[in-house]
Amino acid sequence: EGEIQSIFLHYAGGGAAAAHKEDAAAHADRMLVSGFVKFFKETPNVLGREMTVSDLEIMFTKYKTQGEKHLSYVQFALALDMVNATLFEDVTKYENAHGKRARMLKLINEHVFKARWAKPYIKALSERTDVYVARKAAWIQSVIRGFFGRVEYRIRLEIHRTELATQRRLASAIRLQCAARKYFARCVVVTLAKKILVKYIEPASGEPYWSNPRTRRVVWTKPTLFGSSDIDIPTVLPHKGTEYLISCVNCLTNTAQSICYECDDVFCNSCFSALHTKGNRKKHTQNPIPHCVVCHYQMASRVCGTCTAQKRFTFMTCDVCHKNVHADVKRPHKWTWLTMPCVECHEYAARWRCLDCNDLYCTECFSHVHSRGAKVHHEYEKLNYYTHTLHEHFMRDAREEARRKRDDEKLAQLRSSAPAVQHDKALVLQRMYRGMLGRIEGKLYLKQERHKIRNAWKLRQKENLKRRRYVYQLRNMFGYAKMLESDLLEEQVLQRVPIWKRPRARYFIQQNLADEAHFAHLERDVKKTPRAHFRIGTVEQLIEQARYGGVRLPGLISIEEGSREVHTTLDLSSLVKKGDRVRIKHWCFFVNGDGTDLVLGKETVPLARVWRLDNVKDEPMFLMPPSGLMIHLGRIFYYGFLNAQVAQLFIGGRIAFHSSCKDISNVLAKALRKIGNRKAANYLKGRSKKHEKWARRIKYGTGEYIKNAGVKAKENVEEISVEAMQAKKDDAKNNAYLDQEEVGKSKWEEKYDEERCKTYWVHVDTGEVVFEKPAKELDEMTQAEKDVIAAKKRIAQRKAVQGKKTVGGRKKKT
Repeated sequence: EGEIQSIFLHYAGGGAAAAHKEDAAAHADRMLVSGFVKFFKETPNVLGREMTVSDLEIMFTKYKTQGEKHLSYVQFALALDMVNATLFEDVTKYENAHGKRARMLKLINEHVFKARWAKPYIKALSERTDVYVARKAAWIQSVIRGFFGRVEYRIRLEIHRTELATQRRLASAIRLQCAARKYFARCVVVTLAKKILVKYIEPASGEPYWSNPRTRRVVWTKPTLFGSSDIDIPTVLPHKGTEYLISCVNCLTNTAQSICYECDDVFCNSCFSALHTKGNRKKHTQNPIPHCVVCHYQMASRVCGTCTAQKRFTFMTCDVCHKNVHADVKRPHKWTWLTMPCVECHEYAARWRCLDCNDLYCTECFSHVHSRGAKVHHEYEKLNYYTHTLHEHFMRDAREEARRKRDDEKLAQLRSSAPAVQHDKALVLQRMYRGMLGRIEGKLYLKQERHKIRNAWKLRQKENLKRRRYVYQLRNMFGYAKMLESDLLEEQVLQRVPIWKRPRARYFIQQNLADEAHFAHLERDVKKTPRAHFRIGTVEQLIEQARYGGVRLPGLISIEEGSREVHTTLDLSSLVKKGDRVRIKHWCFFVNGDGTDLVLGKETVPLARVWRLDNVKDEPMFLMPPSGLMIHLGRIFYYGFLNAQVAQLFIGGRIAFHSSCKDISNVLAKALRKIGNRKAANYLKGRSKKHEKWARRIKYGTGEYIKNAGVKAKENVEEISVEAMQAKKDDAKNNAYLDQEEVGKSKWEEKYDEERCKTYWVHVDTGEVVFEKPAKELDEMTQAEKDVIAAKKRIAQRKAVQGKKTVGGRKKKT
């Protein structure tokens, strides 16, 4: 930039071409067109085809200010950029410069500095460059020296800080080492003390105490050396319940030292020698009883195989020492029992046997199990050193005793069951004989049945000719076909209804089930197939069901003329609900007792209308499907019309008419009977009865009678308590003495239930039902029956007086 300004000043002010010196002085920082053109002329290799003098003048004119003849430095620089763009159009990078600076640098280096007049400028540029480089080198040196100084300072500072931290750590480590060595030394001392000292638990009070086996010193307070720690596993001393000491069975003073398996007893050495010196006992073997290798005074109850392998001697311990020694082992040791263990805890040797429970217990478990309840009175025995061999001997003796008892029981049973065996043999012979007769009769029966089947098949084939006739098929279609002998039960029933009604009839009949299928409490013969479908009811009842529909309900019903209450033999409350439609005979009724005292009970079903026909007894009742809309509307219309005043007046008129006809018929019948015309009189008498029945049945349709029918039925079946029944019986007896009732007439009415095939009796006064023939009461007996009873009592009294006979000088009851 400085060299361009120097060149601009060199050619500015008009240069040698200036006309006047005053102008040159005035325009020293301005360049004329002549100076501009001269600059490029004196610069080698610039003017040519690409750049001419005219082009330079045009550029000069373009960048100078209007009205001025000179270019300022800024305008010169812009014009110079335009010249560079024209000369070096393709140059975008030159050395480290880009764009305009690259083209400007190329112009100066390759053209301007090659001119002769540019040598001073080149020299000045070199000097200035040297100065600039020296200044920059000094600056770089100062920066580098400062950087390395700071780095060195930081390094030395870090080294100093590290030395201080190391000293602090060393001091802390020394303090920690002192504390750790003190702690570990104390731990070592405590560990050694734990190995030397022994902590015992006093069994009576449960208080601990510490003992030093070396100095034999005992203290009841924990040594201060332990601080907050203590011996991990204290040694529990045996108490009265866990101490395993066995006394000699002979002297009862010395501790047992030997066991004799032939005698099944334990002895001390002196007693064993004294008792086994002669006879067969001299041949008995003396087996020493092992003692605990830890406490050296209790009997050993188990041997540890792991400890034996580690210590290289048989490690046998008692129950308490075994728990003390193996309390801190990391892996469980393998050990075996030398004696029989307690069946309850499996931790101590067995000391007691319960003879009733037949189990082995230690002292504590035996006291706990047999401390309450019935086990307090169990018998027991104390065990000595009870080994597996002694237990095997006991079990052998027990099995022998049990076998002996079984043999005795079998012998006694055989002796006592001899008559029963003879009876069983007789039954076997009878069964064989009856079986033979049954097989003979069965073969004959099967032969007859096969003959019947063949005859039925032949008859069926013969009557199939009739079934193929068009007249029979036409009559069968409308339900008027003649019943043939070979028709099946289903055909006999379904052929009585038109063909389009048969699917509906078959559906209803297939819903029929036996009473046992509805009620589980009824007895059922498991050997027979339950009756169902077409096997329920008679043929007439099935035909009626096929014609009128409905599902047969279990049990039988009975209803009286003029009543709204149906009495059933079974409880239908779970099958029939209020509002259901039922059928009796070919009449349908709704189950409804509203407005009356009638309710749906266990053996009663209320009807919405009165039963107008004759009394019905032991007939089935059928549950009809829900009524359709037309039936419901017709029922509303019928009852609305029936309850109307006009209809009630019409019903009253018909009742009065039939009553009058009855009276007239009776009067005429009497008159005809007097003149001797009995035939006409009997006819009129029959007509009178018919008019009476018609009047009575028409009366059942009145609203007043329908409303009162439920109250009457309720009064007739009113339940009577036991006290009321007994009072009624007493009144009947009193009235009998007063000749108000006929003596000798039974008050029990005998009846027969065809469904259950049983006879039952109903009391006339109380309504009580029994299934066993009741004994006659005193007021119901004749004089002859009373005399017979009195005679039987006298005979029984006479036999009671003479009941003792003299046998061998003694009186013995017979």
